[in-house]
Amino acid sequence: MTNKFGCRPVVIVGTLVSTAAFIAASQTTDIDVLIFTYGVMGGFGLGMIYLPCIVIVNYYFEKRRGLANGIAVSGSGVGTFAYSPMSEILLSEYQWHGALLIIAGVIFNGCICGALMRPLTAKPRPRPKPKTKSTTREKNILDRLKESTNGKNSPCISQAGPTTPTHTSLGGGEFSPLLTVPDKSIAIGHDKGRVVQRRQTSVSGSRDVGPGGSRTNMSHLSSMRSLHVSKRDLARPMYRKDIFYSGSVLNIPQFQSQVDMKSYITSITTIPGESEFCCAFLPRSARDVLGEMIDVSLFKDVSFMLICIGNILTFLGFFIPFMFLVDRATELGVGNKEAAFLVSIIGITNTVGRVVVGKLADLKKLDSLIMAYLSIFLCGLVTAFVPLCRNYTHLAIVAALFGLGV
Repeated sequence: MTNKFGCRPVVIVGTLVSTAAFIAASQTTDIDVLIFTYGVMGGFGLGMIYLPCIVIVNYYFEKRRGLANGIAVSGSGVGTFAYSPMSEILLSEYQWHGALLIIAGVIFNGCICGALMRPLTAKPRPRPKPKTKSTTREKNILDRLKESTNGKNSPCISQAGPTTPTHTSLGGGEFSPLLTVPDKSIAIGHDKGRVVQRRQTSVSGSRDVGPGGSRTNMSHLSSMRSLHVSKRDLARPMYRKDIFYSGSVLNIPQFQSQVDMKSYITSITTIPGESEFCCAFLPRSARDVLGEMIDVSLFKDVSFMLICIGNILTFLGFFIPFMFLVDRATELGVGNKEAAFLVSIIGITNTVGRVVVGKLADLKKLDSLIMAYLSIFLCGLVTAFVPLCRNYTHLAIVAALFGLGV
């Protein structure tokens, strides 16, 4: 949906879905209905909010993408810090029905956040105004061309000022080379009685590749043009192969092999319509994304499989401290408010860790993947020490280190 409609509408609709789900959940007393409203509807709506928030940051930022992502996802830590004590207060004052209604109102503010996700559009370069008066030399050239035809099979002659390149699909017509004169371009050709105009960089019709690009990028662009791909399609976020890369693009080989940012963006943009995913009732922008999502060839990559297995093992224990650390503290005789604050400690160090590591991810000398797995190792290590904690101070230290690793 993000690739088809953009980040702004998806976030707003997701906010409305999740808000409606929480309101409906607050009015039910049936556990099955609660599973559907709070669980299925609420989860789907919040998922619609989450993904575009990551995509829009990576779409806006290139050089300092790591820091930008760190700041963006630090909201998770702030929420963990704030909602832990707030949930206790809401439950004690309004019961769970009233608490869900209040949280639904908080979620509804996501519409404002979504409305601020302005899509990026390329600024058109200003076109210089064409000169109205032709020079004597240009008139002489036009006169000679008219005389040379003697009125027989005269080609279409058009005179145009400097314009941006126009890529026109010609249906069988012949096109003669372009004659270039100072400040003007005279295109001579005929295509079944239609005047066709084109501007190139040399008389022979070949395109020179300047310092701002490579021949690979030019062939990539020509492939896009041959498929009649619009600029709007190319600007869709999910066609960017680096859209989920959360570090600075300056540090990756794909950028370093290009001469500038424009060439890099061209090289990592997927040509719309390349996917062979067969689902005719879906729009092309959705088919392309789904086709990449079900690409099973990735399972042949050993490194990818190790990351998948590592993630499975990580998330088997990831949420246990969030859910049971408070109960563990209560068993040790800690008060309810102090025990709930342990989760807030996780949120505080979580916020700091996300911003700091986000900044570190922009540095060339540090590998983001290594930092990620060192963090996971820290989380697992401190979780293993929870049974050995015998007082509140020990649990607070464990919570702080766990939040930092998260």
